[in-house]
Amino acid sequence: MYFDYEVKIPDSRHGITKKKIRGITYIYYAYDHKYSSDKHYTIPKNTTIGKCLDVSSETMYPNTNFLKYFPDAEIPVTQVKSDRSACLRIGAFIVVNFQFLNNKLFNPLNVHV
Repeated sequence: MYFDYEVKIPDSRHGITKKKIRGITYIYYAYDHKYSSDKHYTIPKNTTIGKCLDVSSETMYPNTNFLKYFPDAEIPVTQVKSDRSACLRIGAFIVVNFQFLNNKLFNPLNVHV
């Protein structure tokens, strides 16, 4: 899952590569290298750390791997907002209130049935 804020792509000196798949540029981080004795070169172990909507852009949308490998990166302050609508929050109240009224357990609104 990608976060909804943009961060600057880290320097390429740290093993950062870009790969374009189906029109979306993904940012990969090489977290380890393993030497292959039969091929005589090192093979990097990569993981995706974010996606970039434009190839020339210097920012990306990070995922949880970015926070794991770059804990010191500057992250913008997230807004405290709910992705759920107010209808979902009141829906549970209506259902519970209906059950209480029908079973005559408790009448939170002092409604006489």
